[in-house]
Amino acid sequence: VPAPLEVRDARPDDRAGIERLLGAHDGAGPEIDLVCTVDGEVRGAVRFRPGAPRAELVAIGVGDPRGGLGRRLVAEVAERAHRAGSRGLGVVVTERDATLRRFAESCGFRRVAVHESPGDGVPPGVGMDPVEGKTARAIVDDGSSGGRIEYDLHLGSP
Repeated sequence: VPAPLEVRDARPDDRAGIERLLGAHDGAGPEIDLVCTVDGEVRGAVRFRPGAPRAELVAIGVGDPRGGLGRRLVAEVAERAHRAGSRGLGVVVTERDATLRRFAESCGFRRVAVHESPGDGVPPGVGMDPVEGKTARAIVDDGSSGGRIEYDLHLGSP
């Protein structure tokens, strides 16, 4: 019998699991954290910034990169963003991160722009930082590592 999986809003007692997967959050801005739990344990987390006409995926991390938790988290963010009036969900990925680019594309994100240099007005990218064996943690890149690729997931009319 598979363990029960739940995607929900993060609670204060999820903080350690979120920090393990996403790193510390400074609490600034209107960002929302969701978690994916299995048997009550945080196994995945996503941070996003709601907005209209476009929400932004800020960071995503899962304990097992091949377990489908990342897709569940992206689907939940897309659903919530759409219900809140967003027509799209965007993410900026570091150019060097082929794994995260493939993940974004497999979730339905489409490339909309490539930015070659840091400081061109585009937010820093998200890249994957492998930690603790199989854990993959999405990190924000400061842009000094090269180009960034902007992706968008069309959510339709609200």
